[in-house]
Amino acid sequence: MASIIKANQLQDFGGNSIITSDGAGNLTTQKTNYPAFEAHLSSSQALTDNTLIKVEFDKELENILNKKTLLTFANGCRYTGMTKKDPKDNKKLIPHGLGFAMWPDKQSYKGQYKNGTFDGWGHYTTPGSQELIGIWKTGFLSKGEMKMKDGQHYVGDFKKSKFHGTGTMNYSGNYKYEGQWKDNIPNGKGKITYLKDFEENEKGSVWKGIFKDGQMHGKFEITFSDGDI
Repeated sequence: MASIIKANQLQDFGGNSIITSDGAGNLTTQKTNYPAFEAHLSSSQALTDNTLIKVEFDKELENILNKKTLLTFANGCRYTGMTKKDPKDNKKLIPHGLGFAMWPDKQSYKGQYKNGTFDGWGHYTTPGSQELIGIWKTGFLSKGEMKMKDGQHYVGDFKKSKFHGTGTMNYSGNYKYEGQWKDNIPNGKGKITYLKDFEENEKGSVWKGIFKDGQMHGKFEITFSDGDI
C-alpha cells in the first residue's frame, strides 16, 4: 500500500506543469501563474478484480463546444461559459463562473471557475483513467472523490488534488482503507476492512491501528470475520 497512484503530470491552461511525478508515486508541486490545469493521473494499482469503472469522454460537451467555443487557449483547450475581463489585460477574457472546457485529448472539466481557475464545484474527467469530482479551491481539488478505471474509488479530503486528511479508499472491491492520509499515502490512525477473501485474509476481517508512510506501524488490533479479536 505504500504507492497509491502514479502520475505523469498536471498542467495548467498554458501547458505549464503544476504537479510532476518520478513514476514511483512521488509527486512534487510546481508554482505557476496560469489558471487551471490539465490532469494526467493514472492508477498503478494492479487489477485483481473484475471491478471496472467506465471513464469515457463527454460527447455531449464536445458537441456543445463544436457549436460554440468562446475561448481557445494555447494548448488547444476550448472553453465556453461565463467570463470576466482579465485584470492583467482588459482586452482578454478569462473563465469566471459556471463554465465548460475540453482539451484536444478529450479531457474535460465542467463546473465553477473563479478568476480563470477551477474554484467551487467541478467534475474533471480523464478518459480511460479517472474522474475527479467535488469542491475545488484555486485550481486544486480540496474535498470530494476520485474514481479510477480499475475500480479504485477514494472519497474524502484532498490537499492540492492529493489524498490528504481523512478519507476512504476502496481498492477495486478487494479491501478498503478508512482513516488518515498524507500526500496520497495512509498516515496516522486507520483501518483496513477486507471486502472479500483476498490473499491470506478472510472477508470481513479488520486490521486497525497506526499507519506510517503507507505501512502498518506498531501493534494492530485484528478482528476476524467471526468476531474473534
